[in-house]
Amino acid sequence: MINDENFKTALDFVFKSEGGFSDRKSDRGGRTNFGITQSTYNGYRRKRGLPYKDVKGITREEAKNIYYEDFWKASGAHNTDNRAMAITLFDTAVLHGVENAKILYKKSGNNVDKLLDLRLQAYQNDVNKHPDQGEYLQGWQNRVKNLRKNINSINIVPKQQREIYKNILGTPIHYDINKNLPRFATGFAVPIEQTTPHQVSFTPEQIGKMSREEFDKNESAIMHQLQTGGLNQEPSRDFGGYRNSHTGDNRIYTAEDIGNFSSSEFSHHEPAINAQMNSIGIPTNNDMQNSGGTVYIAPYTRSDGVEVRGHYRSRG
Repeated sequence: MINDENFKTALDFVFKSEGGFSDRKSDRGGRTNFGITQSTYNGYRRKRGLPYKDVKGITREEAKNIYYEDFWKASGAHNTDNRAMAITLFDTAVLHGVENAKILYKKSGNNVDKLLDLRLQAYQNDVNKHPDQGEYLQGWQNRVKNLRKNINSINIVPKQQREIYKNILGTPIHYDINKNLPRFATGFAVPIEQTTPHQVSFTPEQIGKMSREEFDKNESAIMHQLQTGGLNQEPSRDFGGYRNSHTGDNRIYTAEDIGNFSSSEFSHHEPAINAQMNSIGIPTNNDMQNSGGTVYIAPYTRSDGVEVRGHYRSRG
């Protein structure tokens, strides 16, 4: 069973883009189904000692296994925590082949937008050399456009950051690739501005014991609690005098701070966040407001032009 969250997201995009069975004479890949060519399917079955079978009869599960082993892992997409790049590299391998994808990735310098631009350039070059492929150019360009539209808004969340949310709430939280919002593993994100006031509240223990149907039913209320600090179980705490063992300063990272960090911001603050986790844990903004030992520093711009987010610090 494949449990890679990023792969599942990437595969969903590929399945939607590739469609079902195709047997167009102008398609250099020949007969394909779910984007898997007959030759690739032959190799998959041969490795497993299975007889020849028309790719028209390939199952979705077989296609999933092929994509995972022969494209996701083979391209190296599984080795990056950068979700946007992992998805882009995988899709590039599907369209261009694994080795070509690796070459394009290297040329991109690990930059998603540049990798997509290189793909567009490659499609145009291909059509210039092989005019008979011109009928596919618009489709290839649209695929890149759709992929770019999805991934440009991703707040890339490293595995460590997802683990922090898990430690806060006792149940895994991931991020919606399209809306850039936290969500639980069993549901989709609901923008807080679209929710209505909720009278009901849940503890992390109750959430962890919910069935999928129960969670889906109560998700907007749960997300409202998460973003307003309503999932805090502990009584008010005094964080006065706290010092981070890594940085030596008195900044306190809240769950909301971490959730709003970009990938680069999280990487920069990660050692300090981990040090805090091992000391006072990760409180919420609500905890800070109820603590007499903290002070809120409003957002400001430093003399060198760097914008600093609003945050809490301990007193004393």
